[in-house]
Amino acid sequence: MRCPRLTVNEKVELLCAYCKNARPAHRLNVCVSDHELCNKHGTFVFRAGKILNGLIDHIIPDKSGKTKFISTSDRTRLFELEWFQRWVSDIELRRLHVNRPDLDEEVKMMMKAYEEKPRRGDYIFVKTKDGNTHKLNGCKLLEKISSSWFGNESVITDKSKRLVESSPWGIRWLQDNWRRRQAARLRSVAEMCKKTYASQNAVASSCVQLFA
Repeated sequence: MRCPRLTVNEKVELLCAYCKNARPAHRLNVCVSDHELCNKHGTFVFRAGKILNGLIDHIIPDKSGKTKFISTSDRTRLFELEWFQRWVSDIELRRLHVNRPDLDEEVKMMMKAYEEKPRRGDYIFVKTKDGNTHKLNGCKLLEKISSSWFGNESVITDKSKRLVESSPWGIRWLQDNWRRRQAARLRSVAEMCKKTYASQNAVASSCVQLFA
């Protein structure tokens, strides 16, 4: 039994009629013999899972940000299916994971996009080398890569580190970061001195000089 060439509207109509309560399995075939579309196509096979997968390009934008045409009413009907939003979200998450740029590419995009040090909470949309749109949070990225200078292990390449160090705001960020860490270290030493030598009434300033 054949599966006729269906319009987008007809595909949506059949999904809403036969797959209202659950997402169809990929290989699910439904014999349609009592639907009004039979007046046009006769009895036919509706390959529900395959057709559903084909509709994703009408819902999620491609690399250029475009989607294939679907009417507003058909789109609304699909999202009214209780399982449809979850299915779309799962696909978006998988695509995000597969296409996510690595830290070195993010550093390159950040240094090109930000003229000043990123502020907390701000983010921008940039294009990756593959042409995908990527949401970049510069402040969070700086937190991720700071261990490359101040930790035990670098998470980016030396080339990426030099790129940050070549920027005026990158240098200021590194200097500020170093000063904050030094101040935190001195506070920690002072607290340790207070606890260790409390019985001797040693002052924190003397202990800081002792341990520096």
